Order: sequence, then C-alpha cells, then structure tokens
Amino acid sequence: MLKKSIFWLFLLLNTCLFAALPDLSPRLVREKIYQILQIHVSEDSINEELSQRVLENFLEEIDPLKIYFTKKDIEPWLEPSKELLSQLSLDLKHAKYNLFYEIQDKLVWAIERRKELEQKIEKEPLKKDLEAISWEKLDWAKGVNELKERFILMKSLYHQTAEKLDEEGKKLYVKMLAKRRSLREQEIASKDPSKKEKWSLVQILKAFCSSLDANTSYFTPVEAMHFMTQVQQRLFGIGALLKDSLDGFTVVSLVEGGPASITGELKIQDRIIAVNSEPVVGLNLIEAVEKIRGEKGTNVTLTVLREKSGEKSSLEKLDISPMSFGVAGKDE
Repeated sequence: MLKKSIFWLFLLLNTCLFAALPDLSPRLVREKIYQILQIHVSEDSINEELSQRVLENFLEEIDPLKIYFTKKDIEPWLEPSKELLSQLSLDLKHAKYNLFYEIQDKLVWAIERRKELEQKIEKEPLKKDLEAISWEKLDWAKGVNELKERFILMKSLYHQTAEKLDEEGKKLYVKMLAKRRSLREQEIASKDPSKKEKWSLVQILKAFCSSLDANTSYFTPVEAMHFMTQVQQRLFGIGALLKDSLDGFTVVSLVEGGPASITGELKIQDRIIAVNSEPVVGLNLIEAVEKIRGEKGTNVTLTVLREKSGEKSSLEKLDISPMSFGVAGKDE
C-alpha cells in the first residue's frame, strides 16, 4: 500500500468520444471561428495558408489512423491548388462547408471499402512477434494493396494482444473493438442529415483550432467536462500520462511523486491492456481512465504488456493504489 499524498494526473485527450454531438450550425461555427481569431495572438484572419492547414488537419481528424483513405483518394485535398484554397478561404468566411461535406461523403464510401477489404483478408495469415507500432507516424497508404496490408497488420496486433488474455477476456476484447468502430462509423455515415452535418462541423472546429497553434483546441461539451475535472483537481488516479494505442494504452510518462512513480512497477512504454482483469483495449481513453481511478487507499490491478530488448513482450500484473487530487493543498 502507498501513503496518501496529493498528485496530478495528466491525460492525453486525443480520443474520439461517442457522446451526443453539440448542437452546432454552420453559422454558429463561423461565429466561433471569428471569436477565436479576435483573441488569438498571431492569427487574426482567414487566409489561404490557414485554410490549407485547416484542410490538412481535417483529414487527420477524420482518419487519424489512416485506415480509410489512400493517398490517391484524397490527393486533391492533400495537395490543393491555389484556386481551391482561395475558394475555401471564401467559404470559411461565409459559413459554407461544402468541401468538408464532400470529404465526409468520401469517407462514408471509404468505410464501405474497408468492410469489403477486411472480408477479403479474413483468411490471410497473421503476422507474428510484432513490436509496438507508432501508428500516428504512418503516412497515407499509397494504394489499396498497401491499405490491405495495413489491415492485416492491425488485425495481427489485435490478435497478438488478445492472446495474452483469458478466454472470457478475449471475447470481451473483440466485442469492444467492434463496438468502438461501429459507433464511430455510424456517426460518420448517419442517415440523419442533421447528425451527419453536426459530426462534420465538430471536426471542422477541431481542425481549425489545431491549425492556429499547438495550444489551441476545441472540446465538445463532454470533452470540456472531463478537462475541467482535471484542471479542478478532483480526480483519483495513478499519476501517469497515457496515450491511446491500437493495442492498449501506452504509458508516456509518470508523474513524480505519484503512486505509479513511487512503486516503480509501472514503466514508460508499458501498454495497459486490462484493468482489474477487464480488457480495456477498444475503449476510448477517458473510459479506460475511469476504470483506473478509485477511492483513496484502494488498489487497482493493471495488466500490462512490456517490451524487453531482444525478447518477446511479457505480461505483467501490477497492483497500484490510486490517490486523490487536491485543490489548494486540500484533499477533495
């Protein structure tokens, strides 16, 4: 058991949440864009350079793992002409987002293609002894064959992680992965035009904000609530910065003086795949962290995959005691 203390838990909010979409309209998005520009230090107007960054970030927002689009699919938007950027700048100023809706429709088409490709690789042999992959550093697939290879790689990673779990854990793991993808794809391709538009408007705002600088972000109401909970220091956790990975939640850093740091059991680059024996691969980051949090003095058991130099990854079970945040030196 660990002594009680006050610490800070950092989270990386780069996950897609499947909650009710905010009630946005094209006009409201334009209002928000201009409100942000009015108070921003360096950017004060919409121009072609900013529009190009918005377009690039929009593509990254809607296909962050690069598993739907090939480079050829989105080439006109990856390498936009001066005419396209000029028109996009005008459209952004006048709350016209047809280009983004067009890209969303292309994504709906790409989702159907993904389903077809995954059926084709159903009996393809899986890759073995894979090391952790930094998925966000991958470039867009050059063509369908490379995309197909990417699906095999993903499937192999999932299978390799699932093999570390017991039979019940494997079933739950597969179910959560399928649910996570299905919910996101349903949201993107909603038959309700209003919901479909709102999804796109959220991504436009996220892309616009991230185009200004590294410290400007747009949060949906649900994301903002979780962020404020952190800022107000009312959480219970283990003191670790986590990143959502395809095959678990990777530990990026440990907070000095936090439970994980004090015990010395959890290591940077460990991948958390289960909490209290319940698989968390397939959950979004906030859902996983909610399972890790607990009352003061209680223990949480983390099942982690640990890479060892020249060896296969090992499975470790660690007991760590969550402890509370404090506000102005006072426990919450």
